[in-house]
Amino acid sequence: MTRELTEITVVGGDKTGLIARVTSLLFERGINIEDLDQAVREGVFRMTTRVDTAEMETSRGELRRALAELGRELDVDIQVRFPSDRDARRIALLVTKETHAPEVLLEAEANGDLADDGEEAEIPVVIGNRGDLRSLAERYDKPFYDVGDGNGNTDEERLLDLLAEYDVDLIALARYMRILSPEVVFRYEGRIINVHPSLLPAFPGAEAYRQAKDAGVRIAGVTAHYVTTDLDQGPVI
Repeated sequence: MTRELTEITVVGGDKTGLIARVTSLLFERGINIEDLDQAVREGVFRMTTRVDTAEMETSRGELRRALAELGRELDVDIQVRFPSDRDARRIALLVTKETHAPEVLLEAEANGDLADDGEEAEIPVVIGNRGDLRSLAERYDKPFYDVGDGNGNTDEERLLDLLAEYDVDLIALARYMRILSPEVVFRYEGRIINVHPSLLPAFPGAEAYRQAKDAGVRIAGVTAHYVTTDLDQGPVI
């Protein structure tokens, strides 16, 4: 029997009965829950569930409408991601000032080297918490948005609006020098990748180079890892 594993993410204020309301809606439509994970950070609730929609007793459009209506009722954001929604992965680059990481990724896309194992990928947007890399994005004909306040602090509501507008699948932190809040991480958990300039789990956080030097290490390297709400503690890729 063919399965179609669809991801449903719920993010919002923590309140009693959230899980029951969502799972009941799925059960009523013949949708089997394969995996469910939930957490609360800084008062923000997140539930990620993977469900089998291969034999659901409804259409995709009706499921999306029902979940959106439930989200409005409960004052939470509910996103549905079907595996066959698109052929190419859409990757947003988040940047600050340093050019080397985003330039490597943009050049890889330009040369057709961004895809892996035959899966297509594209970078539809570059978003900065400062405006320094606008010219880099424009050189590769990419729209650039500065969502900072002039001091590097990010307007995360604007950031989330842009990620939704560009229908982003993955987020690459290309030397993005700000910590993402649970409001962002929970919506894209398992789909945000950071390249940390040291060998984790040692030397997390800021000034990784200095930490490593002060510790007297003789082996240098970087670590690609998934971003979680615990700084630099996400699964290593």
